[in-house]
Amino acid sequence: MTDYTIEELDLSKQGLTELPDLTKYTNLKKLNCSCNQLTHLDNLPINLTTLYCSVSELTHLDNLPISLTILYCGANLITCLDNLPIGLTELDCRANQLTHLDNLPINLT
Repeated sequence: MTDYTIEELDLSKQGLTELPDLTKYTNLKKLNCSCNQLTHLDNLPINLTTLYCSVSELTHLDNLPISLTILYCGANLITCLDNLPIGLTELDCRANQLTHLDNLPINLT
């Protein structure tokens, strides 16, 4: 039986090309999906505060949950990071193909 009440989920190093449906995990706060072959992230839980998605094949990050405060997305193929959640306080986006970073949240470190 799947426990949909967990607050942390580690899906790193699983060889994933897409994420499973995580919308049922209504209490999920922290997700690690690093070191996979992901090209996009869809249907992230709305209460997610921490996302680790480094070392994959992501080209963009759209529709991030507004609750997100920590984002580690380094070592991907991302060219642009627009519309980041306004509450984001921590961002690591090194080793991407970024051409610009506009409109960064003001509390970002």
